[in-house]
Amino acid sequence: MSLTDSALDSTFTGPHRSTYSKEWIMSGSSLLRTALVLGVISWSTPLGVSAQADNQEVINRSDDPVLRSFSWRSIGPIGQGGRVDDIAVDHSNPHRYFVGFATGGLWRTVNNGTTFDPVFDTYATHSIGSVAIAQSDPNILYVGTGEANNRQSSSFGAGVYKSTDGGDSFTYVGLRETQSIARVVVHPTDANTVWLAASGHLFGPNPERGVYKSTDGGSS
Repeated sequence: MSLTDSALDSTFTGPHRSTYSKEWIMSGSSLLRTALVLGVISWSTPLGVSAQADNQEVINRSDDPVLRSFSWRSIGPIGQGGRVDDIAVDHSNPHRYFVGFATGGLWRTVNNGTTFDPVFDTYATHSIGSVAIAQSDPNILYVGTGEANNRQSSSFGAGVYKSTDGGDSFTYVGLRETQSIARVVVHPTDANTVWLAASGHLFGPNPERGVYKSTDGGSS
């Protein structure tokens, strides 16, 4: 069946012909929401604690003169659903940016990361592959759904979405069958010109893949 916003409560077929439900797809965002609200997640196993400590030590030993002046700590989420696939920053207001997660949806901050709000919870997928702000008009935002990281836990998307109100709402504009979108790029001075790298189905052939260009804001 085709996956639409009104079909969130049904099951549908994904990679490897496996069957998924809304509850399974949405579960990753629950972990992410908890992590961002609490700010930190504790790992339950000694191995996890050790790995977390090792990673923090490596980051804090950075030779980068900018990074070395900061003390870094993990703020979660820990686990496969917490992969950050893309970050889009508003050049006219660097305190405003969007973060797209593998299965955690799209989040927006307007205060440089002090707080985040989910802005994609009501749409057909929580898997974000790429997000791009039209810098000539920061109210326009394009979101390519479906992460393009080829792994056993990859989650597939439901095409390209566009916002014209700064991320308050989104409209589906096409390429639903590609399932995985690696990159969206918007022309720096023309918000209607967009390039999109569609990976296509990660584990099988499909015709909706390759590089696409739109000059009418995603209408075609």
